[in-house]
Amino acid sequence: MSRRTPAAPGPLRLASGIDPERRNAILLLGGIGAVIVFALGLIAYGYYNERLAPRSETVLRVGGREFSYAYFERRLKSDLAQGKFQPSGISQGIAGTVSEIEREQLVRIAAREQGVTATDGDLDAQLRTEFGLGAEVDHNGLAPFLRSELQRVQLSLDDYLEIVRTRALEEKLRRSFQDKLPAEGEQVDLMLIQAGSQANAIQAKQRLDQGESFESVARALSTDASKNDGGKFGWVPRGVLDPELENVAFTIGGRSGIIETKQDFYIIEVLDRQVRPVDDALKQEAGDRGLERLIRQAREANPTENLLTDTQIIRLAREIGALNA
Repeated sequence: MSRRTPAAPGPLRLASGIDPERRNAILLLGGIGAVIVFALGLIAYGYYNERLAPRSETVLRVGGREFSYAYFERRLKSDLAQGKFQPSGISQGIAGTVSEIEREQLVRIAAREQGVTATDGDLDAQLRTEFGLGAEVDHNGLAPFLRSELQRVQLSLDDYLEIVRTRALEEKLRRSFQDKLPAEGEQVDLMLIQAGSQANAIQAKQRLDQGESFESVARALSTDASKNDGGKFGWVPRGVLDPELENVAFTIGGRSGIIETKQDFYIIEVLDRQVRPVDDALKQEAGDRGLERLIRQAREANPTENLLTDTQIIRLAREIGALNA
């Protein structure tokens, strides 16, 4: 039997059945695809680092609550929309927004410590007051006014309502001091020098001891608004002054020495003491001073950490500039 001549070998093929040319084409396409994926990954990573990651960074911390860059940017743009600063005054705008956010959080802290809350009913009442509406407007009736206001301030509903709820807390805290005042009570007619520092207080006392008038020293050294009127603070009932100052004012007759409180150094002079009606202006002042005292105490216990970096400030300036380009 004759042997069969073996057939000539065909083109070399891979075990998978793919020839070398096709394999090279697949490898080339795969390499190109990998490069594209890698490039897209770099772009995505860069976008995340440049745009997304910074927005979650904490830029402000008050009393344990952290405020992100994204939140701060929204508030800054809202302040711009409300005309609280001009684009050319970005530094002023940033400082103002920091101050607003800090104060709001300190009010919330003070309210919590006083056991004061703002219910949904309080929120609606505050909205009616701010929109100039009567009590007959119910919750549903507020909707069109609320939509218009959101367009004006350019904030989300949640952001805006938190701010308004905080203002409702302010009013309740203020009223808590006003409600403590009687319709009539003992008052002192007061002159006051708020020195601003112990050194200034010592200087003020020396000048008074040398015979200079209280009015002259107050105009020169006091930091209180009453300096413009020569330190004439006016009639004051109990519940308006800081406790340390009030104790002295309602005890002495005439001029005090240097009074040190937790906040400042004072010299006062009591001109008269009478039982007088407590009018609305005095009640308003008592509420304002009481509220500011609570905020001051909250600030002392919860110092603000401003974590804004130069890079973030530059980015904010760029964002604000783009809105007005």
